[in-house]
Amino acid sequence: MSEIEKHSYDVLIIGAGGAGLRAAIAARDAGMRTAIICKSLFGKAHTVMAEGGIAASMGNVNPNDNWQVHFRDTNGEWGHMGLGSVILLINAGLIWAYTLSCHSCRHITGGRLKHFSAHPIRYRAWTLISRMNTRHTQLAWASLVWLVVADFYIRCLATGAFSDPRFF
Repeated sequence: MSEIEKHSYDVLIIGAGGAGLRAAIAARDAGMRTAIICKSLFGKAHTVMAEGGIAASMGNVNPNDNWQVHFRDTNGEWGHMGLGSVILLINAGLIWAYTLSCHSCRHITGGRLKHFSAHPIRYRAWTLISRMNTRHTQLAWASLVWLVVADFYIRCLATGAFSDPRFF
């Protein structure tokens, strides 16, 4: 019979999503021995795959747990935007533009047509995507570089190197 290996930790975090990893960073920075348990491999998109989130906060079970509570910041103020919001919006926009400019998107909009004149809306979409397709490589590099910028910014915020400046 094989021997069971035992470990001792100060903090055990269940889940390797954004919140779990942030908690692990904070615990480790506080000098605690930290372990993370997750059901899939690290590097997979735990937070992206999480379903529900704010949609589960409808206030139907607990009136104090609703989307309005989660939308407010720690001071109870509504709707704010910081530099991090802008960085993530640019990141999403570049990835969206890269995806939209691909060859397969051109084929989806313009493929299997004998005459573009019979499908003017699809022709306009195909023309726009074809123009974007000429910049597909530039969009790929821009989205890749901006992804590194966004990851670095989030890492700096998570480690407390600086706080997210707010515009409003």
